[in-house]
Amino acid sequence: LDRSMRQKVNKDTQELNSALHQVDLIDIYRTLHPKSTEYTFFSAPHHTYSKIDHIVGSKALLSKCKRTEIITNCLSDHSAIKLELRIKNLTQNHSTTWKLNNLLLNDYWVHNEMKAEIKMFFETNENKDTTYQNLWD
Repeated sequence: LDRSMRQKVNKDTQELNSALHQVDLIDIYRTLHPKSTEYTFFSAPHHTYSKIDHIVGSKALLSKCKRTEIITNCLSDHSAIKLELRIKNLTQNHSTTWKLNNLLLNDYWVHNEMKAEIKMFFETNENKDTTYQNLWD
């Protein structure tokens, strides 16, 4: 169910799954929707759909999940996964939206890691089969 066309699971995927299992983490969406045929990524060059986007969390988080769904996006090759949580004792003025701590962007290590990830992304994805719209999306 991970891809529209069956493929052998590669070593990196096996290692990631093993690491998640060792620290007792699960894919929240897949656990709640084990037979879902919705995909989060479309590869135009290969004409395939894949489930490559995940919400990873602890098993304890499952009881707090109100709803999960895949939000289809017609302008991108990726679709978002939406997770709604049941949270107790929230006041009206309290925001539950996650926000990046901007101070991390000044951290030398974080800055270098981001540069390396961006460079690797372009080396991997910038080719004749990828449109600029998808590349920058």
